[in-house]
Amino acid sequence: CRLVELPAELRNHIHRYTLLAHHNVRIARTEFPEPGILRACHFVRREAEPIFLSENMFDVVMTDYD
Repeated sequence: CRLVELPAELRNHIHRYTLLAHHNVRIARTEFPEPGILRACHFVRREAEPIFLSENMFDVVMTDYD
């Protein structure tokens, strides 16, 4: 993955640009939006996933099946 060859500060700017939503991220039982950049390679996932999870706001949809 060529992205890992860039300096860490630049990679973090790229991660924030690609991962931060301008609206709440919706999570439901049948859907969890996983951005494609998190699938680039294990290194990128380990580095970028904390940004995605900690710097976005999430709406968790709880459906009552009773």
